[in-house]
Amino acid sequence: MYRSILVPLDGSVFSEHALPLALNIARRANAALQLVHVHTAAIPLYDANGLPGLDNHMDADAQEHEHAYLTDLAQRLAATWNVTVTTTLLDGEESVDELLRQHAAASGADLIVMTTHGRSGVLRMCLGSVADKLVRWASMPVLLVRPQMEAPERFDLNREQDVTQIMISLDGSAMAEHSLAPAMALGSVMQAEYTVLQAITPVVANDATDELVKEQDGHALAQWQDDTRAYLEQVAERLRAQGAVVQTSVVIGPAAESILAYARQHPVDLIALTTHGRTGLPRILVGS
Repeated sequence: MYRSILVPLDGSVFSEHALPLALNIARRANAALQLVHVHTAAIPLYDANGLPGLDNHMDADAQEHEHAYLTDLAQRLAATWNVTVTTTLLDGEESVDELLRQHAAASGADLIVMTTHGRSGVLRMCLGSVADKLVRWASMPVLLVRPQMEAPERFDLNREQDVTQIMISLDGSAMAEHSLAPAMALGSVMQAEYTVLQAITPVVANDATDELVKEQDGHALAQWQDDTRAYLEQVAERLRAQGAVVQTSVVIGPAAESILAYARQHPVDLIALTTHGRTGLPRILVGS
């Protein structure tokens, strides 16, 4: 059960798109909501020698504005949603993601909910982005929300975002199954149903032109599918024993593309998966 949910904000409309889902989870779980903003130093001034120096007045004004933004937002959210909302303005020498990770751990956050991108609106899930680093290294689950790109408006206080269908993507490894508990925790709060899915990617030899080779490959693929279905059913039975409504699916093709294709073709609200699977390597890179 969630006790505290942390939402990193950068003051932009894009970052606020994480709030409807975070608030709904917090209200259903009777959890507190932490609004956190990381202050970054104002643009430095340069002295006569060309050396940078911080404009203290500008920096103080920026911090005052950021504090007022968080306070005003927290008051409006608490009044509308009947949720306990706290605010924190972080400042320090560490990077933004490091400050957020430290604060999340120190404050006892059970879940981080944030958008995949903020101020610029540019979709950035690449090495070096705050979202990517938190997904890699945060000690608690991270729920990423992709904001709507077309003409985003200021956060609607009355808007709700539900999660009724959760797809859990596995690859047959114990590493990948680490996503099951967080997915079940969220699903129990949201009263969601589940699809447990695995994508299998056949390796086709370049010279596989002989009919016998093709037939053998076909038999091997069919056996692979049967074994995968049996594995997924075992996982599903474990979840059903906890009272969950679960279906299974095996898809064929490259993992990421197949997972996304299934999500687009079915009423999937959220995809749950670990940051790494079979190899154990923490890889959230282009192509993984």
